[in-house]
Amino acid sequence: MTHHSFNAPVWTEEEDAIIREAIAEGVRYEALGKKLPGRTLQAMTNRVAILRDDVSINGTQFERQQRKAATEGSASLLRALLRAGLRRRPRQGLEGLTDHQFRALCRRHDVRAR
Repeated sequence: MTHHSFNAPVWTEEEDAIIREAIAEGVRYEALGKKLPGRTLQAMTNRVAILRDDVSINGTQFERQQRKAATEGSASLLRALLRAGLRRRPRQGLEGLTDHQFRALCRRHDVRAR
């Protein structure tokens, strides 16, 4: 293992692979420390931040799952709001949207008056 001028060992490809896997699995630093003996918590924290920045534009599988859950949750909330707007008497839609915008959103998200 080579060293920098400040005596910190250079990160190896094997260590980076362990960290990337840990990021994808959501492993805590305590568990990661057991897989990387000799690395301080601060060193691991810094390396995780660097490697997270290097993750491809699509992110890890865990990040994609988190985004998908958030998107689906947002869509469910929007559909619920649209249904509530349809139930208002008189049908006024949602505040801040024109009638045209409200109807377009209802069509786009397959929300119909019941």
